[in-house]
Amino acid sequence: MFIFQVFEDMTVKVVINQADVSSKFVSKVSGELGVTQLVSRVSMAKVCPGIKDFGLDDLIHHPTVVQRGHCWQSDGCPIILDINNNVCSHCVKIRNAHRRRKAKERADAAKRRKE
Repeated sequence: MFIFQVFEDMTVKVVINQADVSSKFVSKVSGELGVTQLVSRVSMAKVCPGIKDFGLDDLIHHPTVVQRGHCWQSDGCPIILDINNNVCSHCVKIRNAHRRRKAKERADAAKRRKE
């Protein structure tokens, strides 16, 4: 979710997934054309999807993860991605550790059922 605020002095605030990312764009716009260009840039920005299949019970194992909007992201997540990336490296690192832990939990549960 994107939120734009343009104040009387033409300063701008851009919020994506409940995180202020104004510094990634411009601090001031000049008139209606500047606002239109900013809206265009923000709407085309690639946003990190965060860590899928993550829940509150997983915070014990990964306390640096924060919930922004409806997704979970690393606290180091830049939110806005480079064109070449699909997920930021911070979220990838936590996502991989999360998947390994979940796989180990499933394997341990299957092992206990066999015993």
